Amino acid sequence: MPGCLFTRLDVEKLHFEHIDERLGFSFEKPVQIAKGLFASFQPTAHIGGACAITIRWLTSDSIWKEMSFSGDLGPNTEFHAAQPLLAGRRPLAGSPSYMLVESTYGGRVRDEGFADISNRMDEWAKIIRSALASSNSTIVAPCFSIHRCQEILLDLHAVLERHLRDEIVMARPWIDEDFHRRRVLESGIKANHIERRINVMHEWPENRRADFYRIFARCDDTDGGGRARRVYRPVSSDSATIAEALELVRDMRVFDRKHRIQVILDSPLAQKVTGVYRRELKRRKTGSPDSPMYRNPALRELFCLETEDQVDALTDSIFLSKPHDESEFSAYTLTFCRPDESEEVMKNADLNIVLSSSGMGDVGPIVPHLVRELPRCEATIVLTGYAGPETIGGKLRASSQSGSVANGEPLQFGDETIAVANIRAKTADLGSFYSGHADSDGLLDFVFRRTGNITPLRASCRVFINHGDDNKRQALIDLIKNRSENLVDGDCLIDGIEMPMRTSKWFDLDIGEWIPDEAATARDDTQSLLLRLVSEQQRTNDLLAELLRLQRLQKPVYKAK
Repeated sequence: MPGCLFTRLDVEKLHFEHIDERLGFSFEKPVQIAKGLFASFQPTAHIGGACAITIRWLTSDSIWKEMSFSGDLGPNTEFHAAQPLLAGRRPLAGSPSYMLVESTYGGRVRDEGFADISNRMDEWAKIIRSALASSNSTIVAPCFSIHRCQEILLDLHAVLERHLRDEIVMARPWIDEDFHRRRVLESGIKANHIERRINVMHEWPENRRADFYRIFARCDDTDGGGRARRVYRPVSSDSATIAEALELVRDMRVFDRKHRIQVILDSPLAQKVTGVYRRELKRRKTGSPDSPMYRNPALRELFCLETEDQVDALTDSIFLSKPHDESEFSAYTLTFCRPDESEEVMKNADLNIVLSSSGMGDVGPIVPHLVRELPRCEATIVLTGYAGPETIGGKLRASSQSGSVANGEPLQFGDETIAVANIRAKTADLGSFYSGHADSDGLLDFVFRRTGNITPLRASCRVFINHGDDNKRQALIDLIKNRSENLVDGDCLIDGIEMPMRTSKWFDLDIGEWIPDEAATARDDTQSLLLRLVSEQQRTNDLLAELLRLQRLQKPVYKAK
């Protein structure tokens, strides 16, 4: 293709390896990449699998040096999980000579209110209560397919099943009269009352369920018409067993919903990513069956669970992986569907909460939902992340702050246009709760803190500031300089701070200096041209091979009559 930088063949030459599946892998432990070259990894809680990487190499002078790359740093720390899905980032191990660190937040400190998960739950609860107050309501949340959708699925489960549970669900005794309970014991409890997901023992603790399976046994039976059925009956007819069985039946509950609520994930990419999270968040650290590799242990507390295996079961039921998957909970139904099915699926509920991408609202399966719901006063659009000012999400955010869409301009969705006068949906902005980046305090901790007994005299580092506009990079530099002059116990020394620019020259990591551009000689020009010629010839060969492959695929196959 004209202008194509690489082809499928270039990608096929790459060797991909799941480094965390290597035998003996652990975080912070160096992994040999090649002779004289090692890498170690440290989770950063930005998205699932995000890590800071430290490269260790042997210089030509046989000196070992290290450079750490922060990547994107998430907001969670080992002491506080503002977003409870991932375990928090930890300080770097060792003493790297160099560090390249992001600066998305620059000099800004996140408002503490946005780091409190209970505040986020309260905001979701307000939005859902408001939607339930009117009929035929819809909540639409544009969200990023990777990590944001998964965080929100977990949050919605916590809000609907715990915070709003009593407002949505009425739990009543399954059987009121003792006489009827005895009749049920005689005839047997139907298996579907016990084995379906929302059953009469729903939310019983493990010890209470164990009591049930000690007292009751599953058996095959026939009804009066001779039809086979499966039931649970007491294991014995002695008075002590019957008394305990009756007590268990008294504790059984039926769960009736006051509102039909459905959470819909309508995003093919988000569904694929959710399947990856479903698998990876269950992984354990080597030799530690109770220590998840990536998942935050705080999830047990958030959902009042006792073991990590119970958290596995919960995330399995929330993190589905493909269209047509569905989970039934006491307060709501969770459905994964294809974009062309979403409107039909939405007929099944009084309140639909739709998660879809893209997060900025401009393209993707979210567009039909916004086009349909923005003109409806019963709809609420929930913004859950960063959106550039010129995007649909950015304009809706501006309107939520000012009360009107910027400049009164209509919203343009491809060929669809919605005039400002026709926008009646409410807008709620939860983006600050879901920021996936560390603020300036987190950035400073990453720059200065190290694990182990590292003292300022033993560890020093040269810092390169990246991934932020110049104002944010400069703000972070100023903070680093200030802290360098007021070190706290455990801080490392800073050798220097660099803000590379487009005009910057090369920095030699072996000698620790910027090196000037050398004047090109005729020989250098010749070698450069020869290298370009070889590269272009190889690319031409690859493109010809790809063209021949496509022609073979398109060639019709003729069969003899």
